[in-house]
Amino acid sequence: MKFILFLALLTALNSCNITSLFIKKDTNKKIAPKEFVMSYPQIEGMAYIPAGWFRMGSKKKANEKPVRRVYIDGLYLDKTEV
Repeated sequence: MKFILFLALLTALNSCNITSLFIKKDTNKKIAPKEFVMSYPQIEGMAYIPAGWFRMGSKKKANEKPVRRVYIDGLYLDKTEV
């Protein structure tokens, strides 16, 4: 009887995602659900650069210090030089 209860408990725990209880999720990321993601109109000769974070600066040159995270809004950029 104990063996059957043990198997039932093991099966129930195996079907659950137990690892999600122990893994801390990154709450800093703010990702919009798929239904809220906007698509941007295609403009001929231009590429859309989505919004996001990037690292600005360099450790190599004194006039480019400090390295820091910067957020930019989405923008359109010409595909060719003007």
